[in-house]
Amino acid sequence: GQVGGVFEGLIAAITAGTPDARYHSLRALSQISFRNAANKRQFGQTTNAIHSLSVCIEQTRHNGDLKCLAEACRALSLVVSGDRGNQDMMVAHPTIVQSLQEILAEKKGGEAEGQAGKVLNTISHLLY
Repeated sequence: GQVGGVFEGLIAAITAGTPDARYHSLRALSQISFRNAANKRQFGQTTNAIHSLSVCIEQTRHNGDLKCLAEACRALSLVVSGDRGNQDMMVAHPTIVQSLQEILAEKKGGEAEGQAGKVLNTISHLLY
């Protein structure tokens, strides 16, 4: 996160990269956000950060890429965990909240459902 342009590059790949680039960018985001409050905050403050994850979740749900969907939900979970600013930004994107709720309602099980549940649990105090 301390190298300039890292988050912008990840956001570009998450939003419009190839499936492989998207997956590896999500994995990188998960790694650099894990237990790192400064990186979470910096990612959240980067233009289109939360929007990129919303777009990715919608696209991967639509095309059935469950591996990438799970990783997108995991990255989002890490980015909002313990960061109220990122939580507020996420709640400001109703599409992403709705997508996560739909993932749970589908009851397909799997990693994406578990990670979607974690995210919704994290922000539940802001929804009601």
